[in-house]
Amino acid sequence: MATDSNWFDDWLKRRLHRDIIFRILVWSSIASATAYFASRETGFSGIGYLANASKSLLPVLNLIGSAAIMLSLVAMMFKDAEHVGGVKWSKSSSLGRFGGIVRRLAGDLTLWVVGSLVALLSAVTVVLVQAVNIGAMTSRNASAIAVMYFVFGIFLIVTAILNVYVRRAKPPLTASIPFSLFLHTPWRVVPVYVLAIGFIAYRVWLTRQG
Repeated sequence: MATDSNWFDDWLKRRLHRDIIFRILVWSSIASATAYFASRETGFSGIGYLANASKSLLPVLNLIGSAAIMLSLVAMMFKDAEHVGGVKWSKSSSLGRFGGIVRRLAGDLTLWVVGSLVALLSAVTVVLVQAVNIGAMTSRNASAIAVMYFVFGIFLIVTAILNVYVRRAKPPLTASIPFSLFLHTPWRVVPVYVLAIGFIAYRVWLTRQG
């Protein structure tokens, strides 16, 4: 069954950054409204709300977020290899079909990560607003909240950019100068991505060991 198509949807998808920004605005509105109505309950604690949100989302977000970033790099590798690889890497080949599955999975995972980060940032905002309203904001609390905004915000931006690169038709590297000058065969493309994925996997491993 075909999905609905209209001018607004087409306008959003002509520039995928519009699409992801629109989604973030919708999700943040819903999460903020949920937090606002929750804050009106008797005995509501902003710290408790943030703790519950963090407890339920952070462990999964850590796992899924790392997987989404690495899978996005694999998806982009297939897009670049398809662009320069001829029939062997085309969408109709076995490699191309597998790459299509990876790209769809990477796109869905990065969207989930973006939505989860929006929910966490909304929870941080609730704590900030409540602390200001009751006069409980201290320099220590302000510093902690600023750090959370920075970390979650950077992660959100990176994941949103990866989502755009995975979903758009244009390959990430091989159609742009200067990368197109030396990444003109799949066997040059693949090692570049393998090194990037290996570096991220190593950093994740170091973080968990620490």
